[in-house]
Amino acid sequence: MTRAVLFDLDGTLLPMDLDEYTRGYFKLLLADMAGVVPDAGGFMAMMNDGVTAMMQNDGSATNAERFWERCRAHYDEKTVAAVMARMDGFYTGAFRATAALCRFDPRARIAVETAKKKGFVTVLATNPVFPAVATEIRMGFMGLSPRDFALITTYENSRFCKPDVRYYREITDRLGLDPADCAMVGNDTTDDLAAAALGMPVFLRTDDLINAGNVDVSALPHGDFSDMIAWIGAL
Repeated sequence: MTRAVLFDLDGTLLPMDLDEYTRGYFKLLLADMAGVVPDAGGFMAMMNDGVTAMMQNDGSATNAERFWERCRAHYDEKTVAAVMARMDGFYTGAFRATAALCRFDPRARIAVETAKKKGFVTVLATNPVFPAVATEIRMGFMGLSPRDFALITTYENSRFCKPDVRYYREITDRLGLDPADCAMVGNDTTDDLAAAALGMPVFLRTDDLINAGNVDVSALPHGDFSDMIAWIGAL
């Protein structure tokens, strides 16, 4: 019996080319960090180190704590404080320009509303490597808000990342639900399909499919936004 639907964000509810989006995001971020960090190369090395630390998190700290631990390994405390302050301003300012790298589709809201009308708990199960403010802004790109979800995974409230199955277990434990009573909607055969290991049915939106392992998706629930909405409606 389905009781909750977990929605991925980037490439699922929010259509995008992830590589293009990532390049544009870092271009804006580096421009914003000018004068705060000594050089762009060192800053990118810190960012990569921080993301790796979050992806490899063992659950003993939040992803945010892991990220800033690595920042402190690269910079002195004064620079870390300056980076923190500048990043806060970046996410509420220049970061909004990344909307131009996404494709708005009104069916994203319809998909979420379909799940809610069926009485399902809705979760924004986006890989928690961004702070809450950045995630909320990207939700706004498609006309959604935190009120549309019972839980939104961010780097402040999560201790694991996709494709670690403990990421999904953390969500279901927080909801007090059996994973088999939840469904996952995503676009990545590694990150999102990992939920199937816990018994969750998974739908893959294939318009922006990421399939690094060349998984045969023909036998899996898959399709475009309209197919995704129909699948949720049939749960």
